[in-house]
Amino acid sequence: MQVINIDLDHDKPYEIYHIGDIHSGIIPSDEEKATKAFNILRNKSRALFCGMGDYCEYREPGHPYYDAEQADKTIDEQLDWVFHQFSKVRSKTLGILIGNHEHKLMTQTTINTIKRYCQDNEVNYFGDMAHVSFNFPSGTRFTMIVSHGSGAATTLGSKINKITRFARGQQVDAVVWGHVHELMTWPLASLNIGPRQYKPNFMSRYTMCGFSGSFLRTYMLNSTTYGQQRHYDPTPVGYLVSIIDPGKRMVQMRPEIMDV
Repeated sequence: MQVINIDLDHDKPYEIYHIGDIHSGIIPSDEEKATKAFNILRNKSRALFCGMGDYCEYREPGHPYYDAEQADKTIDEQLDWVFHQFSKVRSKTLGILIGNHEHKLMTQTTINTIKRYCQDNEVNYFGDMAHVSFNFPSGTRFTMIVSHGSGAATTLGSKINKITRFARGQQVDAVVWGHVHELMTWPLASLNIGPRQYKPNFMSRYTMCGFSGSFLRTYMLNSTTYGQQRHYDPTPVGYLVSIIDPGKRMVQMRPEIMDV
């Protein structure tokens, strides 16, 4: 786990754009919508980019899941496209995670292309998981764990249960995962009983949980995707935004669906 401290310049709300699971390199990847997301972020003030992993498909002809009818870019071309998007928001980059597709490429080639990009461009490399502290000038502090996520669950309940079990064991204000191609958020509440001489002070503590969405379509006209072959649910196309506001006691989150 990477541990990162971010000192913010203003006592005003900031937005964190969690963008990942683009899977560039195959026809079902909606690169047009992903490009739009990066362009929106580039033009926002007090907005930060958190890369959530699986930016490319990285599958070569020898890969067991390679499909010549679905592939539309070489791995070099995939990386060129993704790094161009990253470059648009370099000055806003909070950090960049790797996903299971990046990890698979590393095991096949020993090359960590995302880490190299981060080093060359002097931005935070988050690896598989990062614990981030956001420090406002007033002293307000929020903490968040971001990770690409893991597992092969196909039901929504199983996906939620996994991140919920993880979040219950972390003393943070928010947990965001990618990987599962869901776009949603919900609060986990726990009870804090503060000390008072005559009457206990009951307060709720919230850990916000979120899945960061995807830009990979499961079903397409005149196309057989591997999601369709496995009878996966349709995926919402979009990304998650976390809002950290020094005037509030909890992190807030907003799904951004790009099909609207």
